[in-house]
Amino acid sequence: MIQPSQIHALIIGIDVYQNSDWPALSAAIFKSRTQHLEPVNEQATRKGIVDALSSAIIVSMQDTALHWATSGGQLEMLCPVDMGELDEANQEIEGVPDRTISVLLDEISLKKGNNITFILDCCCSAGMTRAFALDEIPEDAVARIITAPPLITRTCDADIWSAGRRSVSIAKDSRNCTTSPNAYEYQGSGLFTRCLLKVLRDYPIKELTYSSLMHRLRAPGYQTPHCEGKHVRRRLFDAWYDEADNAFILCKHKQGVPNFILDAGSLHGITLGSEYAVYDTDIPSASARHTKASITQVDSFTSILVPSDPTFLTARENQAASVWYARLTKDTDTVLQIFCNDASYIQRILDTSEEDSDTFVAPISSVDNAEVADLILTVDDGQVGLPSRLSSSVPVSAIHRCRHVVNAYARFVTHLTRTVSAPDGKDVVAISLKRLEKSEQLVSPVGDELLTSETEPIVVYPRYGMMFENTSDVPLYLHLFCFDPNTLAITSWYEPKIAAGAGAHSSTTVETELSAGDSLSIGFGNGAQCHGYVDVSFFKAFLSTRPTDMRSIAQDSPFESQRKIR
Repeated sequence: MIQPSQIHALIIGIDVYQNSDWPALSAAIFKSRTQHLEPVNEQATRKGIVDALSSAIIVSMQDTALHWATSGGQLEMLCPVDMGELDEANQEIEGVPDRTISVLLDEISLKKGNNITFILDCCCSAGMTRAFALDEIPEDAVARIITAPPLITRTCDADIWSAGRRSVSIAKDSRNCTTSPNAYEYQGSGLFTRCLLKVLRDYPIKELTYSSLMHRLRAPGYQTPHCEGKHVRRRLFDAWYDEADNAFILCKHKQGVPNFILDAGSLHGITLGSEYAVYDTDIPSASARHTKASITQVDSFTSILVPSDPTFLTARENQAASVWYARLTKDTDTVLQIFCNDASYIQRILDTSEEDSDTFVAPISSVDNAEVADLILTVDDGQVGLPSRLSSSVPVSAIHRCRHVVNAYARFVTHLTRTVSAPDGKDVVAISLKRLEKSEQLVSPVGDELLTSETEPIVVYPRYGMMFENTSDVPLYLHLFCFDPNTLAITSWYEPKIAAGAGAHSSTTVETELSAGDSLSIGFGNGAQCHGYVDVSFFKAFLSTRPTDMRSIAQDSPFESQRKIR
């Protein structure tokens, strides 16, 4: 029996700083009735904050939520109440840099698991925000920012981060201060915190994921919420249940309009005439409201999705709902041709006329010639043999599982082989692959360029890193996927942050690591953490000129049993 989650909450708020040069706030102290540590104002010193984070490592509760409400610095740091004052050694007290926070969060993750939610309502952080119906910043709104904080020294918190950092996945929010607008407090509360609490009151927490929470946050264009992490499709504060399936794609609906706007287009592989099931949640149950719909128009980033029942969107319970989720049920892409040495068996596989049978997402046909087939199935001794690189066979009796493998194979091949060209035909990014070496605490690329050099063959075990350099004059958003031909899994290795509100699709408000002329490293440096050892795999990078969510491309291996409840 699953026990209710026990959440350890660490809530930090500062209204008044010891240094009178820093502006005072009035709404950063967050009141809570949960079990928590709460260093606020004079207790929220640099030592008090680091100690509170360290103490969270040894608390017995497995789920951790951290809330920071105060001013942020322009140098990607959190600002304790005594920042800028002199310590006992007559040294200026520094802020708490992001690298220190990252290491401490990693330690919590290693000890207690990665069900960590880190919320920051301050500038130069993960500034998720609440929205109000104004286009202009109110005159009495106060920005939570310190414009000239003390510089962080190279040795700051060396005793914490010099021990090394293990690669773990943490669901958290993070924002680079070069693009993020200010976070504000207004009329007695932080704008983001007020918005967050409104969503949590309006929707059952058990029915919200981190991504669907973002989709429901209404934010003005001058302050754009950001969210990042491997587990953005996990239910709020709960790691016990399945995450939302990546196959569910956000849809928006405006009251009075007879169609949905699918938040995916040709870049995502959407095709004209494709059919979808549309739900009011990304974790649907049998009771979820849903309808069938088909694609009538495809643009680069969005598509028009028209319900088969024209009265669905005018029904009273559906009129006001603006957030929906669509799952592909029938594609219209290239037909997948299958050869099988047992003609009767392939007909059993393809016959989906029974009411409870699974249907194929991609168009499927059987062929009599193995040489022209895209997929070859071999029936022998009670097993269905698959291409040699695939890691498993399927029992002949497991019709459902065989169809699941065929569907996964079709999606795998379709996304791996389709191409999207730059509008002007010019290359917009330079890609580099090099071997990595670790010296002390730094991991750096060394040796020849492996994508062009013939002097050093790629071998199995040395670590490699990829570098992407934006050679265009516009910001780019990178989406990097690993295609594993052994398992048919498609894994996201790097995705931009999810944004919300009026600025969610604007390159001027949503952070990117690939601004014009910038570089992004994968496996070291400023990019994604290393994903460890992989066998022969394909990597495919998609680049967009505006923020978009491409996680719907990812899929689990059809050979792995799906985790239900731990």
